[in-house]
Amino acid sequence: MSLFVSEQTLLGGFQGAFRALGAGPVLVHSDLFQVGMPAECSGKEAICRRYSEVLHAVVGQRCVLFPTFNYSFCSRGVYDVQGSPSEVGVFSEYLRQRYPRCRTRTPVFNFCVLNNDGFSLEPADNCFGTASTFGELVQKNGWILFLGAPFSSNTFIHHIEELAEITYRRHMVFTGKIIDGMYERPVELTYRVRPLGDAVVYDWDRLERDLDHQGLLWRGVVGNASCVAFRARAVLDYWLERLKYNERFLLTP
Repeated sequence: MSLFVSEQTLLGGFQGAFRALGAGPVLVHSDLFQVGMPAECSGKEAICRRYSEVLHAVVGQRCVLFPTFNYSFCSRGVYDVQGSPSEVGVFSEYLRQRYPRCRTRTPVFNFCVLNNDGFSLEPADNCFGTASTFGELVQKNGWILFLGAPFSSNTFIHHIEELAEITYRRHMVFTGKIIDGMYERPVELTYRVRPLGDAVVYDWDRLERDLDHQGLLWRGVVGNASCVAFRARAVLDYWLERLKYNERFLLTP
């Protein structure tokens, strides 16, 4: 299979995916290498620019969110909204640089929000609480789309764990500061982390098969990549119900 895909193929794939998803914002986890490189483009900048153009042509005014996670805050204690690089992919970093004012101000788990339809950019006290971007996505009946990215990149799972108050992760508070242009402010960020020395391994294959069996997954193809998507509210409700009876439902044996 060629690493390159035609613009027509890309446009058709994107249009099919976003048409298949119902109304609402879409959080996109992407791996463009899996989707395929736009034909006649060379170099990271040109490839990202072409993908951005295709994306804008397809989504119009629909709100889309891309992770721009910066895990370095946990060790450095500094989150520069406009300067801290995204650590989750080339395209994510491209969008961060191009739209610095569209980035949420929560350290670590932040997003570039394009065509913002009411998502707060202000920092949340808890990365995965109800006031987080994940919580807002549920409230807005949004979607999560894996565009060539594996289902295991599903950080939404931690929002569900937070609401279920699982005990195999523990709350930890990270202190530091947020730099936003000329302004600085202190911040305390809370989220559940893996206890040192304890294995917390998610059973991604089983979880994906189960959601498929429940009719909660959309499947499609964009370029060279198989893609899946789900309504955030639907998966949250289903997994919360399962976690009531088995706190370790999301984990491997």
